[in-house]
Amino acid sequence: MKKYVLTANRKVVDDVILHQIKAIKDFGDVEEGDLGGWIQKEDNLSHEGEAWVSDNAMVYGDATVLGNACVTGNAEIFGHARIQSEAFVGDHAKVSGYAFIAGDSRISDFAQIGGGAMVTSSTIFGKAIVERNASVHFACIGGRGYIVDKDEILSISNIWSVHDPLTAYVTLDKHLELTYKNFCGSPEEFEDYLQKEIKENSHQKKLKAAVEFIRVWHGAKGEWK
Repeated sequence: MKKYVLTANRKVVDDVILHQIKAIKDFGDVEEGDLGGWIQKEDNLSHEGEAWVSDNAMVYGDATVLGNACVTGNAEIFGHARIQSEAFVGDHAKVSGYAFIAGDSRISDFAQIGGGAMVTSSTIFGKAIVERNASVHFACIGGRGYIVDKDEILSISNIWSVHDPLTAYVTLDKHLELTYKNFCGSPEEFEDYLQKEIKENSHQKKLKAAVEFIRVWHGAKGEWK
C-alpha cells in the first residue's frame, strides 16, 4: 500500500522536474496529509517502512531512500546513492555517486558523501568529505575531514562507549584531526580538552594512551604531515 503521492507542486533542479510529496496515511512521525520534500519519481522513496523526505530536501536521479531513513532540511541525494536503515541526512549535506549510507548514520551540516563511499553507523558533519573508495564504520568525522580510502581513518571504540568512538583522520590540507563526542580538533587541543573536561581516572588514561597510539599510526603515514 502506498504511503504518499506526488503532488502538483513542482520545481526544476538541474533540468530535472521534482515533485513535492504528500503523505496519504500515518506512519512513524508522519501524519496523513503532511507535505514532505521533493523527489523526481516514486523509485526515489520506498513505500515500505517509515522512510521519509521532508522540508526542502531533494532526492532525484536513481538515488533511493528506504527502510526507516530520513532525509530532511536542505539535503540533496542524487546519482545512484542509497540511504537506508535508520540513517539520517539533513542540513545542507549532499550524498551522490554510488554512496551507501546505512545503520544509524547521521550526515549533517555541509558534509559531502560521494563516489563509492560506504558509511555505516557513523556521524559525518562539518565540511567533511568522504568519497572514492572510503569505508567508514562506527566513526565520527567532522571539521574538514577528507577521507578517500579506508586506510585514512582510525576509529577506536569501547574506550567508554561504543557510541562515542575516538576517531582520527586527515583533513583536506593533510593535517591530523580527532573527534570525540562534542570535540573536534588537533591532538594537542584534544589533550587540553581531556585536562579540562574529563576527570583523572582510567577513562582519561585510556584516552591519553589512544592519542599516543594515533600519533604512532599517523607517523607511519610518511606522506602525511
